[in-house]
Amino acid sequence: MPRLTRKDLEWTIREAMKNMAPKMYRELTESGKLEEVVQTRADEVEEVYEEMTSDILDSHSRKNFRDPMEGTQMLTMAYNNAWNEALQTGIEFDEEPPTEDQDEDEDPYPA
Repeated sequence: MPRLTRKDLEWTIREAMKNMAPKMYRELTESGKLEEVVQTRADEVEEVYEEMTSDILDSHSRKNFRDPMEGTQMLTMAYNNAWNEALQTGIEFDEEPPTEDQDEDEDPYPA
């Protein structure tokens, strides 16, 4: 999957939450915190991607490819895999109910 624009990334996170964690989506919408959580998750996806691509570029620059096309293909594949992995961090949802030992004031769905 190619890298998404920020607007598309936020939409993807919102839709994934709506489909995979409807209770969380509803509660965040009702509390007015949905956009904050979506923004935070989008930031996290972008940060993870940036870290991963930095490592990929560092690793790639040390390799000596005989064919420049092979090097480009390998780099592109690594970037695409990094994006997919980073995106998964933003669209994984755990809709477990808050535990009894969780503080009442603590947000069950932190951003």
